Amino acid sequence: MAWNWPEGFQHVWFLVSAGTNESLYKFWPVLAEIPNLAVRGISMEPLLENIYWPYKQPDWVIVGGESGSKHRPMSLDWARHIRDECVYNKIPFFYKGLVGNSHAQRTSCWMEKIYHEFPR
Repeated sequence: MAWNWPEGFQHVWFLVSAGTNESLYKFWPVLAEIPNLAVRGISMEPLLENIYWPYKQPDWVIVGGESGSKHRPMSLDWARHIRDECVYNKIPFFYKGLVGNSHAQRTSCWMEKIYHEFPR
């Protein structure tokens, strides 16, 4: 798709929300082709399945579970897989939280360090 994107939007950060492979492959290719953006990212929250990496790398990835009394489960293996892909590809990775309706569950650290990285 050819975009007629106006000049002067080089400061804009756009992210797609994609918690499933279906949503990722529906929305990411559109965003990946928009020229002149400062940052193109993927917000994988709530993360609902193991997501397979897109053909074009994002500038930023956010991962998080779903909170609330009716939250759907998120596998830590899925989040670790995405984290590992980000580390390997030098993509800033931001982990927002696990799942559940308590603050302790959402903010528990499940990795060897806290990942709150941002694009430069």
